[in-house]
Amino acid sequence: MNAKWLKILDEVIALRRDSAKQGVKLWFRGQRVAQWPVQSTLHRRVIEYFQRTGFHFGESEDRAFLRDEYKSVYRTFKAQAWHLLDPMERGDWGIVFRMQHHGFPTRLLDWTKSFACALYFAQWERNPTDDAAVYVLNPEGLNLVSAGRQGLIALDESAGPANIDTRVYHPRWVAPETDLATIAVVPYFSNARMVAQARLLH
Repeated sequence: MNAKWLKILDEVIALRRDSAKQGVKLWFRGQRVAQWPVQSTLHRRVIEYFQRTGFHFGESEDRAFLRDEYKSVYRTFKAQAWHLLDPMERGDWGIVFRMQHHGFPTRLLDWTKSFACALYFAQWERNPTDDAAVYVLNPEGLNLVSAGRQGLIALDESAGPANIDTRVYHPRWVAPETDLATIAVVPYFSNARMVAQARLLH
């Protein structure tokens, strides 16, 4: 076996061992192009639009454009896909998670607890001349820094008030004028499409 590959595996094992001692399970994300920024589909689409058109409104207006785009996609998806959703997916966050699964732009960014799964996506359709990347994240540490709360944040079926007010991230609700912190979230429900997946919310 390749010596570099063995070194990577040893590093992953060591990271997992160290995090396990703290009671933390690491998350992984694979990208086939290492230079790609770690951004949600919604953020990438809006940035690509501004780059392609060369048109910018200004910082606060750009932020409002992103939110309006999110609301529009959410409402359209909800109206057209409602009859196809499982009953458990018909809550506020269930719709957003289903949108994410089908490639609609959301604020969610997919991660996995499986290094092998992240490695697969890092290699999937990769151009042999491009460097891929696998990112490693301590999700509980992120939430401690971003939200002042250690642990994962569960998204209920209803985007209602909780210890961490996740309503501001949802397209149904009015978001603040300032940028939102990135947090590590998990759905409170699970189905076949969500097995081995976890997400960041931007």
